[in-house]
Amino acid sequence: MKKLLLLALVTSVQAQDGSFNGTIYDLDSGRIQVISGSVDIKPKEDTYLETLRRINAELAESNARISAEIAASNQLSELQEQTRLLRKIADQ
Repeated sequence: MKKLLLLALVTSVQAQDGSFNGTIYDLDSGRIQVISGSVDIKPKEDTYLETLRRINAELAESNARISAEIAASNQLSELQEQTRLLRKIADQ
């Protein structure tokens, strides 16, 4: 397996394009190679916004569940009241 020595990696990774440049020295052959490339960097704000969007979605789902439970509880209360009134009428 070839051993590579990373001499100097000029990490000019810029937020706009995420590109980088560097130099590698191959210990076996003595060759020097220049490398460059790019990485996909998500800005910190996007991560923060994604977190806020996920929290908002979870809250909306939770609110929908709570609203459904409240509606079901109100319907149950109405049915219990109707049942009480029907029993009262039946007992007369």
